[in-house]
Amino acid sequence: MLRRIYSKLFFVILGTNALLALSMYVGLSWSFDRQFREHLRLQELARLDAIAAELADGYSHQGSWSWIAEDPHRWTELLRRRLSPSRPGAVAVAAAKGQNPSADASASSDLPRPADTITLSPRLLLLDAGHQPVIGAVELLPRAVLRPVKWRDQTVGYLGYVPRDDLVEALDRLFAERQELSFGIVAAGMLITAVLLSAGIARWISRPVRQLASGTQALARGDYEVRTSVVGHDEFAQLGSDFNALGEALLHNRRSRERWIADISHELRTPLAVLRAEVDALQDGVRKPNAETLASLSQEVEKLSRLVEDLHTLSLSDQGALECKLAPMGLSQFVREELENCEDQLTAAGLRLELALADRAFIRADPNRLSQLLDNLRQNTLRYTDAPGALRVTTRLQDGRVVLTWEDSAPGVGPQDLPRLTQRLFRVESSRSRASGGSGLGLSIAQAIVQAHGGQMSASASALGGLAWTIEFPAI
Repeated sequence: MLRRIYSKLFFVILGTNALLALSMYVGLSWSFDRQFREHLRLQELARLDAIAAELADGYSHQGSWSWIAEDPHRWTELLRRRLSPSRPGAVAVAAAKGQNPSADASASSDLPRPADTITLSPRLLLLDAGHQPVIGAVELLPRAVLRPVKWRDQTVGYLGYVPRDDLVEALDRLFAERQELSFGIVAAGMLITAVLLSAGIARWISRPVRQLASGTQALARGDYEVRTSVVGHDEFAQLGSDFNALGEALLHNRRSRERWIADISHELRTPLAVLRAEVDALQDGVRKPNAETLASLSQEVEKLSRLVEDLHTLSLSDQGALECKLAPMGLSQFVREELENCEDQLTAAGLRLELALADRAFIRADPNRLSQLLDNLRQNTLRYTDAPGALRVTTRLQDGRVVLTWEDSAPGVGPQDLPRLTQRLFRVESSRSRASGGSGLGLSIAQAIVQAHGGQMSASASALGGLAWTIEFPAI
């Protein structure tokens, strides 16, 4: 189960939220307990101050502690009057006003306060100025904290008490337990909420992953038309877009491969059909094995050989194994020699040759491959340019590159077909059709040769009315 991303996300988010809930519960409990104990301590000190004030008042009237040492009932009554949650504030107010804190003590003397008496009385004792016990539990003296009882800025005694850090009274303990229960309920609610949120968040995050996994399985089965929905602009959306682009590319490649196989089959079928017809005619005695017949057979075999050689060249290019023996050479001089050698062929086709070649245009190239490139461009011009026409070839230096421009005259190519001219077996309908000859691989081979030399090749409309090829080579 933990192998699924949904389960991993669920437990990670749940564990994080559970840890936060536990930390909050422990922190709140510890903080509340600390603050609660501090509250109790300050409350006790306030009550002790009220008791000390009344003891000082009694001492001022008697001049000694005999009035309380000889009458323990007064000690009990004093504690019963003063140990009330509301009294410390009243005593403090009275003291602040300069009033006698015992003046209003009898007003509430009849109100029983058993809880305070039980919890605080057993922990109190009174000492005189010499630290001798006057009244109270003497055995508590070693653990008692002493607070001075002062009269006219003189310490006349000490009120001792034992802090109740470990003796929280029953009502206070019950309140603390109820608070801890409330914290526990809140923590449990947070944990339940964390479970629900973890499940929802994990499901929400893992949903695109599940869609991508399902789509990947479909691609592995060969279903390249599957697509995933893209929502938002986050990393999952980007991944979904990339997945859809991959599916589109695979579908395009499969269709291109199918079209490529169909086109190759068609290209091979035509010369093979002619050869078969010629051979059948020879076997049936319809045609005689003369020079004309043999020349026709040789021409079809040449077409097949050229087609197979072109396919082999393209396969080497696809594998990155197109052999090119690069060496420094002058492109302008090479182009001039190649075109001047075939100028008679261009003239016979009704084409006028125009050359504008830069003086210094040096590149690293393979002469054989470069000759093949120019031959393919020339054959394309001869097949698809109407007579009378023109062929203009120029070279120039531009930004560290040598630019070769090959332009011919009408007819031209539509803008929609220009980017597809180097696709394998692609032919433009109408003027540049199969009827003009060629296998449709020459320009693909030309582009592969240019790329093997580290260059770029692009098509555009020619100023002469035909097609223009711009070829860039790195200059040296």
